Amino acid sequence: FRKSGTEEKEDSRKQNKTMKILNKLIEDYLEELELYKDWIVNLRKKREKQQAL
Repeated sequence: FRKSGTEEKEDSRKQNKTMKILNKLIEDYLEELELYKDWIVNLRKKREKQQAL
């Protein structure tokens, strides 16, 4: 059983859409990670300052 050309186009269109969604999710996730990283670094700096006192 072979897919028709139209079905194949439809499949690749769905795959492209899925990939775009995944890429967006990954980008958002990486941005979140950056924010957490900054937050943790700031906490660490504050703690080091307090320990130095």
